[in-house]
Amino acid sequence: MSELQQVIVEEPANAGMDTPEEEKPSAGGYRALAVIAFVCAVGGLFIGLLYAISGIFLGNFNGNLSTFDAENVILADSLFGYVYAYFATIVSRGVGTFFSDMFSQGNTANVLEFGLLILLCVTIVLSVVLMIVSFCSRKAAKNCAMTSAILVFLTYAGYFLLSYYLISAARGEFTGSMIDLTVGIPAGIMLVALIVTAFARRKGLALVNVLSLLLVAAAIFGLTYPGSAMAGADIWYSHIGDNLFVNLTAFITMIVVILNFIVCAVRLSAKKAYVFDAVRFGILLIAVVLAVIAQIIDITFATMFGSANLLAVILSVAAPLAAFLLALIVAIVQASRARAKEAEEESAQIGTEERQISAAASPAAVAAAQPQSAAEVKAEAAAEPAAQQTVAAPGTTVIVQQPAAVQQPATPIYAVPFFAAPMSPAPAPQAAPEPAPAPAPAEEKPAPAPAPAEDTPMSEFERSMAALARGIAPEPAPAAQTAAGVTYQYAPAPAPTPAYAPAAHYAPAPAYRPAAAPKAVYDPTPYTYDSFINMLTPQERNEFGDLFIANRYGDLSYLPAYVIGGDNREFFHKVFIYLGKFRSHISPELLGKLYEYVSKL
Repeated sequence: MSELQQVIVEEPANAGMDTPEEEKPSAGGYRALAVIAFVCAVGGLFIGLLYAISGIFLGNFNGNLSTFDAENVILADSLFGYVYAYFATIVSRGVGTFFSDMFSQGNTANVLEFGLLILLCVTIVLSVVLMIVSFCSRKAAKNCAMTSAILVFLTYAGYFLLSYYLISAARGEFTGSMIDLTVGIPAGIMLVALIVTAFARRKGLALVNVLSLLLVAAAIFGLTYPGSAMAGADIWYSHIGDNLFVNLTAFITMIVVILNFIVCAVRLSAKKAYVFDAVRFGILLIAVVLAVIAQIIDITFATMFGSANLLAVILSVAAPLAAFLLALIVAIVQASRARAKEAEEESAQIGTEERQISAAASPAAVAAAQPQSAAEVKAEAAAEPAAQQTVAAPGTTVIVQQPAAVQQPATPIYAVPFFAAPMSPAPAPQAAPEPAPAPAPAEEKPAPAPAPAEDTPMSEFERSMAALARGIAPEPAPAAQTAAGVTYQYAPAPAPTPAYAPAAHYAPAPAYRPAAAPKAVYDPTPYTYDSFINMLTPQERNEFGDLFIANRYGDLSYLPAYVIGGDNREFFHKVFIYLGKFRSHISPELLGKLYEYVSKL
């Protein structure tokens, strides 16, 4: 393939990519997020110390210090003092005794409280480690910062929601103590930081993720609404058997809500897997509906949808339903866009391949691949007449070729050429019958020519070609002609000799052939037997040779070379893929034979 053709083929691969390469996002923003997460993780332990300034900073969990076996609790007004007292109690009672007492009570809230305490300790340690790693590694900055921020948010948000639920279930009314600022402030700061990061990374999809998290929070608010039947359901795992349907559905709903809240926090910056979101929100909706049905069965329908429970029921059912529909719509839109993009890319790829083949096969591209200057064209035009000037002996016929410049330009569609039919090899002399005597040269009538002499003697080459056409052995050359003149015969310039065969097989046409412009003849007689070539007519052989052997319509480098008489199975398998692209260059008969032959391989 010439250099120009390589440019044509490779150009579509870079089409539409004029913009410079996209730069990697800076790690500075993620490092700042990691620092904020560390400050909130550690600072949240000591916010309770502001109680000395204002009473609103009194932590709800600090009221449980009296239940611990800890003396001289340091920083008792802070969450740090609560953690210290908790671990001091474990050490004083013994690990086995402490856990035995905790699980024997069957209180689910105590188990959740212990899990949050362990998560708090792990979060504080990881916030330090991940912050250091984010400053040491540019590539790891994003993952470290996001992991630290999510852990800090889940830890303090868990403390906040657990405190809110316990007070709501115990008092059955709204009170100011439900809002625990010692854990609410770090959770709120990290939530804002995560939302800002999500919008910076995912743009419009971040809004979907934020709405999903808020809808789950709304469902939690409806399920824990103070004074409602939903908040009064018993979630103690040891009390499930007391009222099996009500307590079991409430316990399952609690687990599903916690898992959905965690997943929503993790997926704030997500851009895919909305089918998974639709599934988990569907499970949440089913769990909430079952819990509502259980409450309706336990207490009357009128009571369940009375003024005390109506808002709680609406929020607890509508929020999961809205989240499910939102995730489902986004999943459908993304799937539709993905299919449309895939179809567009496939269509663009097919169009690119067609343009490449058309550019490689067009006569203009082939001519442009071998550019010539005006001086070179003039030099060649001047050299051709000089090359045709030969010293002719008396009695010979000089064929003066017409310059190519005055010939009619060749059309892309192959004109019907003459093809010499393949002949069987000459039999042995002893078995061959006596060849019929060739007619005398004087009786041979030459083919119509522009202005031939009626009594022009035939040359030795012409006699040999005439004998081969009749299937007989050529006669020996007669005596030299004694005509005392030189006859000049004008004939069109022959077609250029293809590169795949010796020039000896493409000699000028004999004088007895028709006057139509001769074309290159692809004679398979010098080659071995070829099952496909031999099933073609002469016209179809010329069409096949022009397109796939001589490459008259462009370089078909994407096809294996066809070897006459060789193993061409790979060639036919490749041609089968591109059959539709050759319809403008070959006849329907040859196209049908190609299809039939490939189908039998």
